[in-house]
Amino acid sequence: MTGLAGFAWMFYVLVTGQNVQFFNNSIQFQVPILIAVVLVKYVILLYNGFKTKKALFKANVYCYLVFLLVVLLIEYKESIFA
Repeated sequence: MTGLAGFAWMFYVLVTGQNVQFFNNSIQFQVPILIAVVLVKYVILLYNGFKTKKALFKANVYCYLVFLLVVLLIEYKESIFA
């Protein structure tokens, strides 16, 4: 799904002749956080012999919720704290 997003934007630019712009203040924080999450998951899976456990599922859910909270706070800080 994400891989086709670039194609859709390219198609839009070719058809309309307009540039595609999006405003995302938290993108500079999202990428490093996601890279860190992937690395931590890999290390945990490597440590456990690539076997998952219920604790890993819970950790994934909690980390995703924290990630969502951070991104939403950064993205909507003007609306929340104004």
